[in-house]
Amino acid sequence: METIGRYRVVRPLGHGGMGDVYLAHDPTLERDVALKLLHREVAHGGLRDEAKALAALSHPSIVTVFEIGEHDGRDFIAMEYLPGRSLRDVLAAHAPRAELLAICSKVAIAVDAAHRAGLLHRDVKPENVVVGERGDVKVVDFGLARRLEREDKPTRAATAQELVAMFTRTMPIAVGTDTEVSAGTQTVFGTPAYMAPEVMLGEQSTAASDIYSLGVVVFECLAYRRPYDATALVEMIASTIDGGPPEVDDPLGPLVARMLARDPKQRPTLDDVARELTSASTAAPAPAPAPRPRKWWPFAAAGALVAGALAVGGWAATRGLAGERADRSEDRGAQAIAATLPATASIAIAPLAVELPSYGREPPSAPAIADTLARLLGQIDGARLTGLATNSATGDARSAARALGAGYVATGRIDERAHELHAHLALVSVASGATVAAIDLARPIPQLAALLDDCAISLSRALAPAAVLPPAPNPLRARMFYDQGKPLLDAGRFSEVRVYLEQAVDADPSLAEAWSGLVLVCSWMEAPETEVADAAAHSIALAPDGPQKQLMRGIAAFLNNHYADARAFLEPLDRDDNAAMPGRRELLYYLGESNWHDGRFGPAFGYFKRTNDFDRNFRPASVHAWEYAVAHRDAKSARYFIGLAGERAEWIEMALGHLQQVADEDKPPFSLWADLLLDRAVPAELENAFFGDDELERASYHLGRVAGTGDTAGARAAFAELWDKQIAHRTLPPGAFFALETIGETLLVAQLHDEIRQLVELLAAQSHDHPVRGYQRLSNLAAMLLGDPSLVVRDGANERTLQLADAADAVLAHDHVKAAAILGKLVADPSFEWDYPERAQLLHELRALGRRGAIATLCADSSHPALFRPAALALRQLCNR
Repeated sequence: METIGRYRVVRPLGHGGMGDVYLAHDPTLERDVALKLLHREVAHGGLRDEAKALAALSHPSIVTVFEIGEHDGRDFIAMEYLPGRSLRDVLAAHAPRAELLAICSKVAIAVDAAHRAGLLHRDVKPENVVVGERGDVKVVDFGLARRLEREDKPTRAATAQELVAMFTRTMPIAVGTDTEVSAGTQTVFGTPAYMAPEVMLGEQSTAASDIYSLGVVVFECLAYRRPYDATALVEMIASTIDGGPPEVDDPLGPLVARMLARDPKQRPTLDDVARELTSASTAAPAPAPAPRPRKWWPFAAAGALVAGALAVGGWAATRGLAGERADRSEDRGAQAIAATLPATASIAIAPLAVELPSYGREPPSAPAIADTLARLLGQIDGARLTGLATNSATGDARSAARALGAGYVATGRIDERAHELHAHLALVSVASGATVAAIDLARPIPQLAALLDDCAISLSRALAPAAVLPPAPNPLRARMFYDQGKPLLDAGRFSEVRVYLEQAVDADPSLAEAWSGLVLVCSWMEAPETEVADAAAHSIALAPDGPQKQLMRGIAAFLNNHYADARAFLEPLDRDDNAAMPGRRELLYYLGESNWHDGRFGPAFGYFKRTNDFDRNFRPASVHAWEYAVAHRDAKSARYFIGLAGERAEWIEMALGHLQQVADEDKPPFSLWADLLLDRAVPAELENAFFGDDELERASYHLGRVAGTGDTAGARAAFAELWDKQIAHRTLPPGAFFALETIGETLLVAQLHDEIRQLVELLAAQSHDHPVRGYQRLSNLAAMLLGDPSLVVRDGANERTLQLADAADAVLAHDHVKAAAILGKLVADPSFEWDYPERAQLLHELRALGRRGAIATLCADSSHPALFRPAALALRQLCNR
């Protein structure tokens, strides 16, 4: 789907109960919009009237509707695009009470304005509240809205027994999903967890129903849980209609209780709700009613400063999320320690400088490490802890800490030295700038989680000498870190999530979900093999006997590069009777991976598509799916999966050969690649913007440029310089081998015999300690170029590389027909590297056979490649010889 109406679709944003939502661009007014394309079955159900009413409603806290139209028989609504976080995300980050109440106050004002305009929302929940980057609040998704003045036909409200019986006969619906069910003759819309009792029983929605839903949201903001902990719709119905909701321990408890009253007539007006919420969000915090300290988690910020504050009094000290340790001597000691701290004492954690080469292909996220440290401060016994955060990355650490109200700020770095992890921290007084404590700690590699534990204890003891971190196993602490990491895991943000998962298994080594997540993260990030194997071993040991253990054994086989064995474990599990098995998503994903890494790209693509059908938000599957689609110039599939993965649309433009357009957009690296393929001069600033400090990648690119001019002597000199400065006598991190594979491709296509032998020998030696992906491929290609049978490698090779070995044998036997047939098949089904050396060798075989037509086709296709690598320039030069 390329356009809807006049709007150009950029990528999918999500799926709602009423339709699909896309980010689109309005070329007429040059602005981005959120575009909801309604399902056919609801497109003509009167929602156009509601959208028109909403479009006529102008309010700063209600999403603006720009246009209502029709596309291919389906209605669409073009709305204001709102970058930012949902209230659900703000809740997950454990924002301060005042901030949450201020958001809820704005929601109350917005929904009240809609009511005055004659509109109900009917689906008020955290997911439908967006908090913008500047703190503005917008209520969105009036997709279930209905005119207040519309008089429906008389309906019969279903009894609780009828509803329970009806839903017991059907599949339970998970709480939190959009729902449209029939209760008697009345259709019930909304999300069950936030649905008013009368609506759940089939009665007509009213303004009081929206107030009830907002009451659930306010309850959740105060207690960090919903009033009812049901997990299925049947349980939700039973809980909602069985008496009043539980009380929330907060001064706003009476207001919430009225908002959640069973009788709609007893609920307050939204005007009263907004007034009380506004007053509570701006008032000074009340004294803590509980004599014992309680904890609440510091929350994450995508940006610079995360703070863990050691505070006395205030509602922050009473918002308990963790289980309390009743009548423990440590609690009594904590009161005494905390009483000695000034009321303003706090520690702010500034983002740390992080340099951990052994961690894997990507370094861990510095903001995630800072947030983890702040969360650990929230777990310390012996002091009252809170957490604060800011999205501001401006100013020095003391200024940012002062803006948070922190009394102290911790700065420093975490790095590696002499096979150990080292933390070097300074705790500085915000007021005076004096250093209160200098902390130097060390742990063996790879004990980052334990090192962060040590840091939290040391920082706390600088102010509270008796501070301690409760020892493992600590299931509550483990669950907190896992829950924080799970959305990042699903989104494929591996450099961020790994810190949280490692902290979770450090706190509770029996947490199977965290180990399973670490398996995926460590393998994707090219972590040391011992860490990947350790995570896999724990996952297998913790998995129950039966399909789950077989699943984990299949995953372990894949991680050990035994792809056929992995499929032998996993394929029997892909049956209809296992459709609801736990780990279904992982089963489909690893079936895709075991095919992908064996060079079976078509079957892998099918499994990745099925994985995304199962879970559209699981980014690892969508990444390989869009890579396959781009490599095959499948624009339709590429747009879909690039949208799911949140990748850049320039990949598609490059694949389609729109080089002029890409070059003019000045977006590295795509504009840089397009300039090269168009034989344009590349500005130095464009190169610098792309490569930064990555000298190995820059040298690889430079080698490709020189080889692409046909200057063989210059290419040899460039490689010699690269070898001396970047490769020889250095311990290369795992991520360097991807650059070395790219360099090897250029050497092969440029036919630099001595240089490719030198590089292949290096990779062969390195592969004894760390399996180097691509080594066998380069060695078999070098065997063809050099005519050296000793370079043919079969041991440990995947299916695709074994076919290269067969091709090498054919080349060495001067069987050009067989070699061309094998290479032609590989080139027709390219990998994401687009296989330039395979194309170069195929070109050589076709020339030996005198097949001019096939040569012309191959060179024409390669002159506008779907994917750019430096070897593309050398291949173009080879075609022109």
